[in-house]
Amino acid sequence: MVERLLELKEPIELMFADSQLGGCERMSDADWQNLKAVAVVLAPFKEAQKMLEGDCYVTASMVPFAVKKLRERLTQLASPQNTTTSRPLAQALLRDFENRWRKATEPTFLGTVERGARDRQVGIHPAFLIASFLDPSPRTWCQTWVLSLREWPSSWLIRKPRTGKPSA
Repeated sequence: MVERLLELKEPIELMFADSQLGGCERMSDADWQNLKAVAVVLAPFKEAQKMLEGDCYVTASMVPFAVKKLRERLTQLASPQNTTTSRPLAQALLRDFENRWRKATEPTFLGTVERGARDRQVGIHPAFLIASFLDPSPRTWCQTWVLSLREWPSSWLIRKPRTGKPSA
């Protein structure tokens, strides 16, 4: 929606010039720049949504890969090296993302379903991880495991919570 508004900037400006928009307030250059920044931050979410909205194929196996890619992109956009106006929005979205999916330094998958604020699931549900292991699609297998294991922190890999005494 934001991208479409940016595409229509010129016709909207022409309509303002011809007084065709009645009592609507004209958007300033800063408003247009802010919309561009929002579009940049929302782009990874659009990509993930398109990847996961398959009508003709199963997408559950792609969830771990989508979570990984979203985290990477939000981390880039929220980093101090990013001096654009999109950084504060990216930082806010990264904080919320980490509340829902855990921080990059914590395991995203524990093997159990954990509930967080407002009874939301925290981390990746075990069914998604099982689906990605069982998916026969070479694309999913390659994206999620073979190529990504080199990049993923070891903390993402399966860890069972320690309980009581060590196993013999």
